Amino acid sequence: MPRPSPAQFLITLAAGVLLVVSAVGFIGQDDETTPSGDSAPGAVAIAGFRFNPEQITVNVGDAVTWTNEDEAVHTVTTTDEGPIDSGDVAGGATYELVFDEAGTFAYICTLHPNMDGTVEVTDQ
Repeated sequence: MPRPSPAQFLITLAAGVLLVVSAVGFIGQDDETTPSGDSAPGAVAIAGFRFNPEQITVNVGDAVTWTNEDEAVHTVTTTDEGPIDSGDVAGGATYELVFDEAGTFAYICTLHPNMDGTVEVTDQ
């Protein structure tokens, strides 16, 4: 089989690189409509030093589960007298809380206070 010319080789190589870059870009593309972690209604992922979703609505009696997908330890703690107080949640661990009363509960990670979220609990 004859060897390709240098120009043919470069064109083939460039096409291959573009194909790989396109595939990697597509695979790594973030779909903003799909939150990280569980897709259950009461699921919050802790990933990239943020809560996702930042705001969640559940009904009285429902559980919310926070899953720490980061390697760093985080907390889930209400900013007032609310019921949320996870203590330290290690990477890969979860914290679950059943909400027994309606209300809006703001929370932060006490270790990283720029991380914040809100749980709105409705009485159906």
